[in-house]
Amino acid sequence: MTGSAIHWSSVIQLGFSLLGTLSLWGVAATLFLGGFLQLVSQGSSSDAVLQYFLLAGGAALCGTLLLPGSIHAFRRLAGHPPRPIVSFPSWLRPTLLIFLLPLLLLFGHWVNQQDQIAWLILPIVHGLSIGLPILWFVYLAIRNLSAGSPQRQWGVFSTGLVLAPVLSFFIEIFVILFLILAWSAWATTQPDLLRDLTNLAQRLEQARVSPEEVLRILEPYIASPVVLFAILSVFSVLVPLIEETIKPLGVWMLANRKLSPAQGFAAGVLSGAGFALAESLALSSTGEDWALAVFTRIGTGALHILASGLVGWGLARAWGERKFLQLAATYLLAVFLHSIWNTLSILLAMSYLPEILTDLDLIQLPDIQGEIIPYLLVLLAFTAFLSLLGINRGLKHRDDDHFIPQDVV
Repeated sequence: MTGSAIHWSSVIQLGFSLLGTLSLWGVAATLFLGGFLQLVSQGSSSDAVLQYFLLAGGAALCGTLLLPGSIHAFRRLAGHPPRPIVSFPSWLRPTLLIFLLPLLLLFGHWVNQQDQIAWLILPIVHGLSIGLPILWFVYLAIRNLSAGSPQRQWGVFSTGLVLAPVLSFFIEIFVILFLILAWSAWATTQPDLLRDLTNLAQRLEQARVSPEEVLRILEPYIASPVVLFAILSVFSVLVPLIEETIKPLGVWMLANRKLSPAQGFAAGVLSGAGFALAESLALSSTGEDWALAVFTRIGTGALHILASGLVGWGLARAWGERKFLQLAATYLLAVFLHSIWNTLSILLAMSYLPEILTDLDLIQLPDIQGEIIPYLLVLLAFTAFLSLLGINRGLKHRDDDHFIPQDVV
């Protein structure tokens, strides 16, 4: 801050980061207290109880990761030059730390079997196991690229960590509710369908509260190709369209800056990394098959980071060079990759219910589950990883640093 001029971007970043930190720490404290009360009443950490502590640990970690952005914003407002908050020794580079991941997964798997200590130790291992591969992907994707000042990098990451997931969630819920209401209005004009739905609701209300009983009642509906088509339409079309628009929110907030393609890609990577971290911490917070749940999120993280990086690159080209067709192409590519990943994941999940899907003639799901789909997911994740390396290599050799000075937020 010079003279009486106020750097409003830093003011907003400082306020957002501090508010986000306090809010997430409050959520973490509430979840921890709820889990602790259940732990005391039950005497052991069941999967349901452990989930409270894993979610609490994830919320606390996300809140803590907002602090560097607030520190950089405060330093900017105080007139201090931009610089890293801390310096790490060379042996702490992500390229070396990633080799700790197998040990973390093995240790976490062992801890998960220890009822007396799992609730205390596993949340820490959980955060490290989810965060380490994401840090590795980001490091490989943006190393030696012009990514802007530390304040910008933390600001973009924080936006992807908090604002993008929240905004995506509410938009997706709104769209799904709108579709349900539209379908319900149409269903009221179909007497036979309305009668079947009424009978289904009565059967579910009278059923014993058990997944098996509910599954048996829903069997004819789950086995319907129409239902499968509806599920894929939502999670393989609508969700990717929404998330690939919102995920690079940190890049959108830099629309008034003259970003180079390298800077746009780096900002997209950081925003996507924040989104991937928040989503993975939430969706893998389960005591049952913890190590498998965390391991499967590695590929998801690589795909999220690549997709947002592509959109960030496209946005920078569109803003700086009027390459709007390239923006459309990169956005559609990001949506396509996300759609393929979601489709394979849904089919894999549904293939664990072969007795329900026996009426589906669309595809031999049980066979694919064991022989094809897992390998396709691994191939897609590996392709995303190689793409991050290739894009970094290509952008690194371009002379893009003349676009803006590096200390501009």
